[in-house]
Amino acid sequence: MRIPKSVKVGGVTYGVSIIESCPTCTDCGGVINTEDSTIAIKQVGQQRMEHVLLHEIVHALYKHLGYDEHDEKLIDGLAAALHAVIVDNPGMFESASAPETAIKTKKKKAKGAKNGN
Repeated sequence: MRIPKSVKVGGVTYGVSIIESCPTCTDCGGVINTEDSTIAIKQVGQQRMEHVLLHEIVHALYKHLGYDEHDEKLIDGLAAALHAVIVDNPGMFESASAPETAIKTKKKKAKGAKNGN
């Protein structure tokens, strides 16, 4: 997984930056500012930064869904579970046109379309 320069959540594009230290606390790995649409992640190991990014994305999802109260334990658990799914299934997020990773689907004909008979 890579850390992108931006991520879109619920129609809002959040700029993502890597920082030396967190401006709001000493023991957190990152912070989201929903007013400025920014996510800042502390420079640490790659896996930890990936987890922190997902943690902040879950905060953005909560905000998008209208939740004002954010349970940090639940958010961190969801971020860890999402990180595991992404890491354990790397091909899942590749382009759907990649035949070796995509499920083959048949296009349905529109109702009332001619069959060519």
